[in-house]
Amino acid sequence: MKKKLKEAVKLAFVVPPPVKKRAFLKLIPEKGISSFEFMIIQAGYINKKMWLFSLFVLGVAIAGTYGWKRDMLWIISSLLPFAALLAVTENAKSITYNVAEMEMASRFSLKSVLFARMGAVGAVHLILLTILIPVGQIYGARSFFETGVYMLLPYFAATASGLWITRRLRGKEVVYVCTGFTILISGINIVINDERIFAYQAAIFKEKAIVAVILLILTVWEYKQSVQRTEELVWSL
Repeated sequence: MKKKLKEAVKLAFVVPPPVKKRAFLKLIPEKGISSFEFMIIQAGYINKKMWLFSLFVLGVAIAGTYGWKRDMLWIISSLLPFAALLAVTENAKSITYNVAEMEMASRFSLKSVLFARMGAVGAVHLILLTILIPVGQIYGARSFFETGVYMLLPYFAATASGLWITRRLRGKEVVYVCTGFTILISGINIVINDERIFAYQAAIFKEKAIVAVILLILTVWEYKQSVQRTEELVWSL
C-alpha cells in the first residue's frame, strides 16, 4: 500500500525539466576578483595572534637595539622560530581542525585558499625579515649576509620541520608536536650562540650558511608537498 502511495505521489508531483537553465545562469553577472584581492580577503581570516607576534618580534628588536643599545641578534633569531610556528599551524588550520571539507564546498578551491594564505603570511614575514636583518646588524660585529644567515637558519628549521609534521599528523596534536619542535630549535639556537663559543660559531660560518640553504630548499619542497596534499584530499573525499 505504501509503495503504491509513493508512486502516486511521484506521479502527482512530477517536477518539470528546467527550460533553458544554463542560458539563464549565464545571464547572471559574476563579479570577478583579482589574485591580490583574494589574498587580502584571505588575510582577514588569518588568526590575529600571528600578526601580533610579528609586531612583538619587531618591537623587541627595535626596543633592544635603540633603547638598550645592545646586540639583539640572538634574541631575535630565537623568537623567529615561533613566528614560523604560527605561520605553519595557520596554513594547516583547515586539516588540523577538520574543516577542510567545508572550505572545499566554497566558491574557491582549497588549493587556492592555501596559496592565498601562504602568500599573505610570506609577504608579512618577508617585510619583517627585511627590517630585522639590518636592525640586528647595528650593534653586532657581523656583515649583513652573516646576520641574515644567523636569523634565517632557525626560522627555516622551524618552518621545514613544522610543515613535515603537519603532513604526517592530523588533529590538534599537530599543534603540540610543532610547538615542541619549535621550543627545541629555539633552545638549541640560544645554547650554540653563547658568547663563550661565539668564536667557534664564526669559524664554521660557511657550514651554517650551507645548512641554511639546504633548509630553505627543504622549506620550499615541504610547501610544495603541502599543496599537493590538498589535491590528494580533494580526490579522497
